[in-house]
Amino acid sequence: MRIKKFSAPSVRGALNRIKEELGPEAVILKTEGVNGQVEITAATDVDYPPLHRPGGRVEGIYDAIDQIREKVDSIAQILAQSPLFHNSPLSRLYFELLGRKVGEEVCLRVITNLRKTLPEGADWEELKSQALFQLSLLIPSEGIRKKPKGPTVVALIGPTGVGKTTTISKLAANFSLMEKKVGVLSIDTFRLAAGEELREFAHTLAIPLEVTKTPQSMGKALRDFRDRDFVFVDTAGHSYQDSGRILELKSFLNQHPPDETHLVLSMATKPEDNFEAWRRFRSIPIQKLLFTKLDETLSPGGMVETIVKARRPVSYLTNGQRIPEDIWEPESRSLAETIMGERTL
Repeated sequence: MRIKKFSAPSVRGALNRIKEELGPEAVILKTEGVNGQVEITAATDVDYPPLHRPGGRVEGIYDAIDQIREKVDSIAQILAQSPLFHNSPLSRLYFELLGRKVGEEVCLRVITNLRKTLPEGADWEELKSQALFQLSLLIPSEGIRKKPKGPTVVALIGPTGVGKTTTISKLAANFSLMEKKVGVLSIDTFRLAAGEELREFAHTLAIPLEVTKTPQSMGKALRDFRDRDFVFVDTAGHSYQDSGRILELKSFLNQHPPDETHLVLSMATKPEDNFEAWRRFRSIPIQKLLFTKLDETLSPGGMVETIVKARRPVSYLTNGQRIPEDIWEPESRSLAETIMGERTL
């Protein structure tokens, strides 16, 4: 078996090089992005040259080489049986998903499900339609839901700089425009600018605002808001590596648990960092994920792996600074279409 790595600016370019050098029967072993290039490891069966066995003490080495060759051939046969690693529509879809920054684990899940459900002889359009359906099953969505009685308290938490305060303003403005009674509560005691931003916004829309610094004053503010339909709680942003601050926030919220807590993550952040933020913040009960700054990425698929691993629905997406326009409550299908480039925000 001959194994070689091929690099190119695009998946198609790398596949063309593989086909030219190794032939159409080559199998794909691994694909990854390296320094802005697509790097694909491929293999093809070749005839091994006969070993010259001189005998003596080195005979055992040649026996070991024979055993290694047998194992390599066995692995190659297993890979060759999988349609994923051939120049097939499923392979094309797999690489398209990877190119859209959908994680490799999720890509394989989609392909595996398609192999079970796709009608024989399906064309490319049918394949993409079924892929959108399979992807939508993996990315549930659900916006804020009003509880039957009393105010629904919604807290936004997350790392620094993801846009929590601006998102609070968008949510409060939209619900206010729907003729709901809205209150805003800020427990961000670290950034003076955040409180001033909310004060100016609340004054413009005549929405009551309370700024609290202790769990006791938060309890009083919530009692004052008992006639509201929705209360939005703005929290201080913390580095996900600052476990002390996260525990402090957890203690604060534990004394007055919100009805919904949304973890806010930025699409301008690397997918692996967003997942790590989820992993660190999940000591706080989180019901939903909210992604901001979709206008700052060309790869919305980067959110998928976090959604799948967190097993939480997406509540809202934001794609700009305008209040209240630039926020969207997606459906799973429309979210899948956005990820696959079939829909623009």
